[in-house]
This record gives sequence, structure tokens and C-alpha cells, in this order.
Amino acid sequence: MATGELPFVKDDLNILAMTDSGYAVISGKRTDNCIDGFYTRM
Repeated sequence: MATGELPFVKDDLNILAMTDSGYAVISGKRTDNCIDGFYTRM
């Protein structure tokens, strides 16, 4: 599905996206043991 076809807008706080894709490495630490949500307002 293309991004423009998604039924919600970017930064919608009522959306949780989950995937079975590979795990990210953040600051040298694997993220496979956690689900992180980040939301930043400037």
C-alpha cells in the first residue's frame, strides 16, 4: 500500500504500526525485546 493510500495522517496518536520486518539497532542496542513509541512536538 502506498503511503498516500493510508486511511490516517502522519503523527496520528491513535495509530500503532506493528511489523514483522527486521529489528533496528539504536545507539548500538537491539530493539527486538521491546516496542518503542516516540512522539515529539516542537
